[in-house]
Amino acid sequence: MNRPALAAAAALAVLATGCGGGEGKTLPPSTYAPSVPMHARQRGDAGTTTTTTVVPKSTSVVIHPLFTVHGNGSVTGGVGEETVSAEPASDKSVRVDFSENEVSGEGDQSRAASWSAVTVATLLTGAPLEGRYRFEINGSVDGPSAGALETVAVLSLMRGEPLKPGITMTGTINPDGTVGPVGGIPEKVKGASQNGIKTMLVPAGQRNAESSASGSMVDVVEEGRTVGVEVREVKDVYEAYEAFTGHPLPRLASQGDIQLDEKSYDRLKAKANAALARFDQAQSKLTALDPTMKELVAKTGLADQASQAAERALNLQDQGLQAGAFQYASQAAMLEDTAAATADALQV
Repeated sequence: MNRPALAAAAALAVLATGCGGGEGKTLPPSTYAPSVPMHARQRGDAGTTTTTTVVPKSTSVVIHPLFTVHGNGSVTGGVGEETVSAEPASDKSVRVDFSENEVSGEGDQSRAASWSAVTVATLLTGAPLEGRYRFEINGSVDGPSAGALETVAVLSLMRGEPLKPGITMTGTINPDGTVGPVGGIPEKVKGASQNGIKTMLVPAGQRNAESSASGSMVDVVEEGRTVGVEVREVKDVYEAYEAFTGHPLPRLASQGDIQLDEKSYDRLKAKANAALARFDQAQSKLTALDPTMKELVAKTGLADQASQAAERALNLQDQGLQAGAFQYASQAAMLEDTAAATADALQV
C-alpha cells in the first residue's frame, strides 16, 4: 500500500474504532458514593408542574465503557474505566470538565457524548441544566458509543441510586433518550468477558451485528452465552437505567415538559455555534487544497460525513432543538478536523 493510501486508511481506522484505544484490564466492582437526589420533580393532580431543587453532596460513580482497538491486522475489544462525578453549583451554572491520564486521551466525539449525557439526563428528568460534572477517563478513547452509558451514570447521580456491579453497555444517546447503534459489538462482547463483565446491554436491533474483524454477522446474544456474558437489547435509557439500578426511571407526564429553560437553551446554542465554526475553519482548509489532494481526502468520505452532520445540526437549530444540534455540530467539527488532519498526513 502506498503512503497516501496508508495515511487515509489510518484515518478511517481511527474513526472505525467507535470507542477505541487503551488496553483492557481486570475490573474492580462499580463504586458509588451515596447522595440525596439532585433534583426532584413532581406533578400535581391538576396537571401543573412544580420543581424542587435539592442540593446534593459531592458524588461519583465508576462505569466501564467498551471499546475496540484496530492494530496489526486484527480487531480486539476491551473495557475501560471512567469516573463520573457531580457536585452542586452555587451560581446555578453548568460546567463539564474532563480529566485524562494520557495526552489527548479523550477525543472530540467522546467529549460531545459526555455533554450529551448531561443534557439528555436534564431533558428526561426536567431538572435545571446546572451543576459541575466531571468525566475522568483512564487510557485513550474516542467515539460516541459510551453516550448511553454516561447518561445512565449522570441519572444515577441525579437520583441517588447506585449502579449494579458487573454490568456495562455500548450505544450512542439521542436527545429523546433512545439508544443509537454502534459498531464492533462482537469484539466488545469478547472484551467484556475477558474483563469480568457479566451483563452487557446493546442497542435494540443489533442482536445480529457485524464483526469488525471478519465482516460476518454474529448473533451477539449467542456469542455472549458462549463466553459467559448475558447480552440484552435495550431501546432507550429508561430500559437501561432499570437494568443498571433495579429502579424504574420515571417519565415526565408529557413530552411538552422535555425542554430546556432559556439560559440552558442559550448555552447549548452557543456551544453548537462554536462547533460549527470549527467545522467551517477545517472546511476552509480543505477547500484550499490542490485538486489531487482534495481527491485523495474525498476518498476517505470524512468530509461528506461532516457536511451531513453540519446540515443536520443547522436543521435542528432551526427547529429550536439545541441539544440535538450541539450533538451533530460536535460530530461535524470532529469529522472535518479529522479530514484536515488526513490532508496534513498525506502532504507529509
